[in-house]
This record gives sequence, structure tokens and C-alpha cells, in this order.
Amino acid sequence: MARISRAIRNFIHYGPLLASFIIVLVTIMTTLAILAGTPISSIRLPSGRVTWQHHPTVKTFLNLTVFLILAMLTTYHFISCMIHGPGFVKHNWKPEKKKLEARLQWCQECQGFKCPRSHHCRKCGRCVKKMDHHCPWINACVGHKNHAHFMRFLFYASIGCGYGGANFGLHCG
Repeated sequence: MARISRAIRNFIHYGPLLASFIIVLVTIMTTLAILAGTPISSIRLPSGRVTWQHHPTVKTFLNLTVFLILAMLTTYHFISCMIHGPGFVKHNWKPEKKKLEARLQWCQECQGFKCPRSHHCRKCGRCVKKMDHHCPWINACVGHKNHAHFMRFLFYASIGCGYGGANFGLHCG
């Protein structure tokens, strides 16, 4: 439950809100562009009024399905980055063997030893295992526990934006 509340607290920040807005905007615009590329025909109704009908094809359906899968994977890994968190070093952590303390660095802020490859994040106020960086898009550090989700988020977001841009250019350009 603590992970969920931390994720909600991290989400209510300009970075994650802006990233969410961009994901939703790209998804809506690309979906509309794909649907705009479907064949349209006009039909004259008995009342004399002309109406337009879309005729979605299998190509349109497959194209839209591929893009929506990319959008869902992007969203899933974006949310997973925030929920899983980076993996913090416990407060007042000490190695099991006393002789290993000489090899480890001391964190003045956390008042404990840093485990190997951990760094203190000033924004999170904690030591993070295998810290990569503090990312403003997820409003958290990228570290040991969420690094794979972050890399997949970047991968699917890049592929999805490229796919969306290509569809937008083909159907609306």
C-alpha cells in the first residue's frame, strides 16, 4: 500500500502530469489520423440529406491495433516506473561483516553506510541502489528496481511516437 501512495504522490507533479498529457495527446491524434485514412463514401438519404460513412478496412484495424498496443505498453511501463520505485538503501544500514565497513562510504544525510553502487539523491532525500538519475518525467529516481521499466518506457514511447508520426504524415499530410 505504501508503494501505491508513493506513486500517487509522485504522479501529482508537473513532470508525470505533462508526460501523461503527451501520451494521451499522441494516442488521440494518431487514432484520429488512422481513422481519417479510412475510405469514405457519401450516401444520399431518402430525405435528400447527404451523409458520410467510413468503411474501415482490415489494414486500418491492424494499423490501429498495433499503435494502441504500443500506447498501452508505454503507459504500463510509465506507471510501473513510479509504482516500483528505484530501490532505496535502508536507513542506518550496516554490512553484516564489520570488516566490510572500511570499504564502504558513509552517507552523512542518511546516517548509514552506502551499499556498493548506491548514491544519495538530494531530491528524494535517500540513498538509491544502483542510481542512474533522478527523472523529472516520473518524479523519482531511476535505480535498481525500476530501471528495466524505465528503459522499456523509453523504448515503447520512441517507437510509438515514430509510428504515430508516420501515420500522421501518411494520412493527414
